[in-house]
Amino acid sequence: MVSLIDYHGGSYSESFDLIVHSPPALNSAIPKLFKLRAGSDYEYSIPIEDKSGVTLTHSQIPLAFTNVEKFIYLFSPKELKHLGTYQIIAKLENFWGSITYTFKVEVFNDPPYFIRAP
Repeated sequence: MVSLIDYHGGSYSESFDLIVHSPPALNSAIPKLFKLRAGSDYEYSIPIEDKSGVTLTHSQIPLAFTNVEKFIYLFSPKELKHLGTYQIIAKLENFWGSITYTFKVEVFNDPPYFIRAP
């Protein structure tokens, strides 16, 4: 609120909203490494504070990884060719700035084992 008072005792007050724009921000930490067991589906949503006006770009996404919605990744590693570690670089950007983050996805498979001795 702003108030003005003159020397003659007159006054005027006005209130207003001040909108502060800022670059995209994450509302929680993003893990640097996701470990995924082959054969299962995983969904990850980027924890962004305000999605309005924000665009998402990323490095090439490996096989079995899909950007299903603007801020949601689906990991569905089903085959042996999906095993390995992948690095994904994502950039969130709006008119006021951008942030870039990198994370890795490791797809592993449990080795076979005996339930009982042969």
